[in-house]
Amino acid sequence: MQAFARRANPEGELERMDATKGPPPLFTGLEPGMLVRHPGAPDWGVGQVQSVIGERVTVNFEHAGKQTIRADRVSLEIVG
Repeated sequence: MQAFARRANPEGELERMDATKGPPPLFTGLEPGMLVRHPGAPDWGVGQVQSVIGERVTVNFEHAGKQTIRADRVSLEIVG
């Protein structure tokens, strides 16, 4: 059995959509092993990405240890 929901399109008309499919995954461009900085916490130092699951990025920072960052709220800066 399929589940459906309705949403308004830009013209205000209701359209049926498959409710079992969520929004497309957030593309962060980050992969495990990459070096990053948190723009709002420069004192944390450079961090290495440990994992990327959906919008959650786990980073091990030099001075702050392991932190989970919401990539939909913070754009981590990739370090050369």
